Amino acid sequence: IYEMRSAFREQLADTLARDPTVQHGIKQWHAMDDEARRDVLQHVVDVQNELAGNPTVRVEIEDTPLRDTSTGKQRSRGHYQPDGPVRLNRSHKSFWDNPEKVIGTTVHEVTHHDQLLLGRGYANGDIDRDDPRYLAAAIFNDGVTHGYVNARTDTGHYQNQLVEKLARATQIVVEQRLEAIGLEQAYSPGRSGIDNHSQSVSDHTRKVGRIM
Repeated sequence: IYEMRSAFREQLADTLARDPTVQHGIKQWHAMDDEARRDVLQHVVDVQNELAGNPTVRVEIEDTPLRDTSTGKQRSRGHYQPDGPVRLNRSHKSFWDNPEKVIGTTVHEVTHHDQLLLGRGYANGDIDRDDPRYLAAAIFNDGVTHGYVNARTDTGHYQNQLVEKLARATQIVVEQRLEAIGLEQAYSPGRSGIDNHSQSVSDHTRKVGRIM
């Protein structure tokens, strides 16, 4: 499961880093309005789902209120609802103005879409035992559909469950690959710092409805 997921995230990061639409979006991010930014993020979602062989989902931009967690109220960067949409929080300004972080959060949420579809395939008997995805699908079926722990219940457990660790790993690889290109630094000197991922909460949803 780890080797398979690692190979995919490297492929995704390389693909996005070379993608002309993504490169243009990073360069022009601060000149774009919210709808233009959403179009770039929709392209990212479409690319990721095409690589994974999944149906795509829609990106929506919203002003997300502070979320209750087991350690207090925190800002959400984004969340995923089963079969879409992926929602990103534009009211978290330091996050929303950093294209690499926004794209990283977007691929994090789309990773949950992939996990949900694999888990659903396992539950429906659509993935054979000799399929290399079988073990991952079984784990995701349990971790996303049945056993997901949200940040309101236990922030530490939320961050350390396997489905979150794998999504976060994809997010980090993509963010670092895009930052290494140096596109934003070339035109946007002196921008404000960005909160660490651990300081923000991505709230996700599952088959039975939004996890709160």
